[in-house]
Amino acid sequence: MKAPSVSVILPLYNHEQYIDKTLTSIFEQTSPPDEIILIDDGSTDQGFEKATLILKNDPRAHLIQQENKGA
Repeated sequence: MKAPSVSVILPLYNHEQYIDKTLTSIFEQTSPPDEIILIDDGSTDQGFEKATLILKNDPRAHLIQQENKGA
């Protein structure tokens, strides 16, 4: 039986200090994700840039950057 597909949707807004730990946690799950969708909502810190460096060679990653729209 094939394992179900797993997608991680990760919203990001000015939480640069947590992005390393968050992505490490995603990578260490027992069922690795088939895709990682990171959506930056107009952050003013360097979180999106850090995530881009970590995920740049990962074919599962989809990085989206937009103006701040809030919830």
